[in-house]
Amino acid sequence: MRNALLLALSFLLASCGTEAEDNSEICFVGDSITDLWDVEYHFPGRFIHKHGIGGSKVEDVMEWDLSACQDLPTVLLIGTNNIDYLEHTNDSTSNLLSQNFYTKYKALVKNIKPSKLYAISILPRRILLTEDPRIINVIHDINDSLQKTLKEISTKSTFINAYPAFIDNRDSLIKDFFVDGIHLNADGYEALSAEVRKKL
Repeated sequence: MRNALLLALSFLLASCGTEAEDNSEICFVGDSITDLWDVEYHFPGRFIHKHGIGGSKVEDVMEWDLSACQDLPTVLLIGTNNIDYLEHTNDSTSNLLSQNFYTKYKALVKNIKPSKLYAISILPRRILLTEDPRIINVIHDINDSLQKTLKEISTKSTFINAYPAFIDNRDSLIKDFFVDGIHLNADGYEALSAEVRKKL
């Protein structure tokens, strides 16, 4: 009788363990920042699907096979490579490009079909570590609009505004987090991971 109880208990614990592992699956989708992110290290105990390619824009990701992310929580960090096309906010062509950006972003989320979306804001970027007020303003505008765009998507979503973690109180880049003003170093990835862990 005792052996039968132990066997039943072992089976129950094994079943619970399998369920916990299934629930720990998560997807990461994005550009080079995602590609270079050691998510296995920063999110231990999770089964991770990572899709990241350097230089990718929102429209590029639309062409990827992201079926592995369907019905899974998904962390999405994309858009910084679209900024070059959105810089001149007063230009009518750029305004049209901006509208297309949000349309494509919403379409991408629908294409992924995640159980829940964790959308990371565009991170600050300074080409060659040079402060550029124009790019700073564009990123602020994009992040504000992204937060509003997520409310128009039926997918359950959380906006992770990681931007403030990478700037000082003068809106200048914390250079200790970056390799080149765009790509993160080890400390930068720790800071980014900490922001995501707060929301998962």
